[in-house]
Amino acid sequence: MLVAIVGTSLQGALPASAATPTAPVLTATTPGDGQVVLDWTASDGGGSPITGYNILQGTSTGGEVLLTTVLNVLTYTDSPLTNGTYYYEVQAVNMDGTSVVSNEVSAMPTFTVTFDSNGGTGTLAPQTETGPAALTLNSFTNTGYTFTGWNTASGGGGTAYAAGASYPFTASLTLYAQWTINQYTVTFNANGGTGSMSNETENYNVATALTTN
Repeated sequence: MLVAIVGTSLQGALPASAATPTAPVLTATTPGDGQVVLDWTASDGGGSPITGYNILQGTSTGGEVLLTTVLNVLTYTDSPLTNGTYYYEVQAVNMDGTSVVSNEVSAMPTFTVTFDSNGGTGTLAPQTETGPAALTLNSFTNTGYTFTGWNTASGGGGTAYAAGASYPFTASLTLYAQWTINQYTVTFNANGGTGSMSNETENYNVATALTTN
């Protein structure tokens, strides 16, 4: 038996054509302390919701590979990083596939050295760089002491850096000022008398009885 179907359309029952997302646009890269923050625009899923974004990273232009996949968010923090230039692209993902890659952006993470007076006085702003650089010259003072350089340990048992030395800025850290106490010498003058007395040398601010004449 043949049955004719009249006046009924089956179009609504057919599945919608698959549509991969449009490509996102990377709008900002914000370097930070050993990190880079990426921001991008939302993609159009073409009727199929965006489920996430692929983050691609490389160390040369055009050399990006998949780093991670995030949920449907519009920002990502890449951390921890060493110094150097990093390149990024982003792809949108939905149930129908992935978009073409976004525009390429690049960024260089920063690292910061904080200076501690370690008993001295004054101020010295933190130094932030993206690669090797000479350390900021000391401006701290310490009455009765002479500045002798920096150290990663307050007591001087860590890694030492001379004033103005190069630091690689591969990590953020605190450098502590190192001080050597000043010494002062008393010279005895006979002032018309005879004989001699040895000079007397003592550390700054140390109360000491003078040598008996």
